[in-house]
Amino acid sequence: MAAFPAALITGARAVGKTTTAARLAAETVRLDAPRERAVFVADPDAALAGLATPVLLDEWQAVPEVLGAVKRAVDQAGGSGRYILTGSAYPKAGATAWAGTGRVITVPMAPMTQAEIRASSSAGLAAAHGNPLMAMLADEPVPGSVPSGGADLLEVLACALRSGFPGALALGDADRRLWIDAYLSDIVHRDPIDIGERVDGVLLRRYLDAVLAVSGMTATDQSLRTAAGIATDTGRRYHDLLTRMHLIVDVPSWSSNRLTSIAKAPKRMVCDAAFLAPALPAVRRDGPLLGRVLETFVHQQISPLASLGPVTFRIFHARSTSGHREIDFVLERGDGRVVAVEVKASAAPSATDAAHLAWLADRIGDRFLGGLVLHTGPSTFELLDRVWATPIASLWSASR
Repeated sequence: MAAFPAALITGARAVGKTTTAARLAAETVRLDAPRERAVFVADPDAALAGLATPVLLDEWQAVPEVLGAVKRAVDQAGGSGRYILTGSAYPKAGATAWAGTGRVITVPMAPMTQAEIRASSSAGLAAAHGNPLMAMLADEPVPGSVPSGGADLLEVLACALRSGFPGALALGDADRRLWIDAYLSDIVHRDPIDIGERVDGVLLRRYLDAVLAVSGMTATDQSLRTAAGIATDTGRRYHDLLTRMHLIVDVPSWSSNRLTSIAKAPKRMVCDAAFLAPALPAVRRDGPLLGRVLETFVHQQISPLASLGPVTFRIFHARSTSGHREIDFVLERGDGRVVAVEVKASAAPSATDAAHLAWLADRIGDRFLGGLVLHTGPSTFELLDRVWATPIASLWSASR
């Protein structure tokens, strides 16, 4: 807000966009309220004039034309910190031209990370930059072979199933499940209507369930459509819709001219690991589900760090077409150098668990900054040259 005239906060519904933005705003306009929306529909430029700034334009996608009004207001008067726009989705494709390029900075907001949840102040996420992953990305030494107080498997799973949505965090297990069930029901039956999408709620829920069933895994578009029992065009539209609503994320396949026979299918992710299982006992009895929950949860902790710096990166995965080689996450810096990450439900990882990381290091040479095996034990220690084992909890323990 200090540098740009307008900020657009995006993210899933109930992730905390409006609550956060309202703390910075001098005035708030709720565009999902019919009376306030009508004024902006009639004349967005006139409606915007005279409002105290910073002004929060909440649920801006209900009146997409408001973005053009913001653009024109910025062009005419300039200045920083004037407008905050929040919304859970972009308007449907083709509804309006994007008018904010160069004027509106987009700020993605994800469900809360464990670093934020456990922090006593807003410094929580910044403190997470001190973890071994961020140290490796910065090409700095990883802390030595000392205990780091990592959470065990059951503690990590409990964190994952507690959710990162503020509204779910304070609830008990049974009430949290009710909250999540109601949330997912609203997502497929109510929210598309709010952004002008005509969908079959039953089919959309089947498609969402298909993605939930493979979160943390690679899956082709066709396999998702087949699992949901829907046509090709419908599957494409539903996938685009759930992506615009920030419920699902495709982690693309990483490629390099030094690697061959790499599968192209993306790894599918949902935004919150708590969507995957109703309670801890269900995960403890299901090995494949355990792995998917852990991967989704780790992605949930890593992805908000990707654009915050001081070292920014993009998130990929790597899997050979034969399936014999698979790396859960490949984090690529702007200069092309990478840190590779494996997630293991083990308290005592060995060099065998780092075999695929060593294979990648051998193939890409000096582009390989290092590898991490994230585990559920208590300690950080070196497994191989440039490859370390560190607790999953190290992603947030720096803020304790």
